[in-house]
Amino acid sequence: METALILLLGILITIQASESAKCKECEKCRPPATGKNLAPEGKAQQSSTHTKFRWATANLAIDGNIDTDARRLSCSITSMQKDPWWQLNLWRMIKIKAIVFYGRTNCCENSYIGAQIRVGLDIPGHESLVIQRFKDFTPHGRIAICVRAVWANYIRIEIIGRRDRLSVCEVEIYG
Repeated sequence: METALILLLGILITIQASESAKCKECEKCRPPATGKNLAPEGKAQQSSTHTKFRWATANLAIDGNIDTDARRLSCSITSMQKDPWWQLNLWRMIKIKAIVFYGRTNCCENSYIGAQIRVGLDIPGHESLVIQRFKDFTPHGRIAICVRAVWANYIRIEIIGRRDRLSVCEVEIYG
């Protein structure tokens, strides 16, 4: 497991990555069970949907199913393209405390290297804050990102600067 603390623009970010979706240490970064996952209240979109897997739509990443094996129809998958992205519009500003990201585990582990997670108050890419960049490790399975005092209504996961597919199995947002 890899853990990192980052101070970015006065915002403390804790990142815990795990090979296992049942990582006990990652629970430190996730609000208690009484916390409400706000992601299903939003609208998910992605840059495209894989032509072979037309069922792999953006909404699969906010349906509550944390299965990370896409063969079980649990993950969104874009087509092979330059700069693929997945985003969530929360419809209102939320003070985000944690984002939990579930990456695909049955294939394509290296596809997350170079990906980033952004949050913002406007259309993604405009005045948004990068809260996680996957450079030296792959979030194979579950990664929990704790943030303090980040107000946002958009969350965007994107691969910049290359052709690839982006697969997002589940995103949970806690405020």
